[in-house]
Amino acid sequence: MQERVAVALNFSKDNKQELEKVLSYYKGQSSKLKAAQFLIANMPYHYTYIGWEIDTLKQLKKRSITEGKISEEVIQRWNYFNFMHLPREYDIHKISSAYLIENIDLAFEVWENRPWSKYYSFEDFCEYILAYRIEDEPLESWRRKYYDRYMPILDSLYQGTDVMEAAQKMADYLKTEGFAHYNDFSLPHLGPLFLLDSRVGYCRENCDIRNACCRHSYFYGFLRDSSKL
Repeated sequence: MQERVAVALNFSKDNKQELEKVLSYYKGQSSKLKAAQFLIANMPYHYTYIGWEIDTLKQLKKRSITEGKISEEVIQRWNYFNFMHLPREYDIHKISSAYLIENIDLAFEVWENRPWSKYYSFEDFCEYILAYRIEDEPLESWRRKYYDRYMPILDSLYQGTDVMEAAQKMADYLKTEGFAHYNDFSLPHLGPLFLLDSRVGYCRENCDIRNACCRHSYFYGFLRDSSKL
């Protein structure tokens, strides 16, 4: 792990100081330091596509909820747009120490306070709960917002210790919030903050919402197959 962290720090270029701040912050906190090292070691592989085109198409998806249908002319205008031709912004060149510290601390808060988390290993925690992103969505500070919105709901729905029942309660609740499937336009993952208030997108976005909710509640087993929700 130390060798991979060193490689990542070298790749971080001008952002190296931000990553080193995180490692220094958790010095003396063994588990959180290992979690920070895990994220940094894996960070060079992750990025976001950037471009005004993505913002425009996300707004059109929002309009599809209120207006019901986007005009054929607009659809044709964007029919051949391919977001994969846009520039990539790598996390390791942009991510801040404050972002990483918040993500790590909130992930640990959930892990330490949910009764079912004691059945899972630290490795499971790093792989399925600690991660701050899914794939190529925007780099957003989403965990606190999902925590504040859904933690009280989960607490009101279930007070037991059975993770399967707790997850099912949350899954049933999420269905009541609705989701509009809109498959026009080629876009990367839309991002948790967009989806928090705009329930629209591909089937993957429906899964992404559940993924974010699973991470804030430590529903480890369901993260391996979010379709179960």
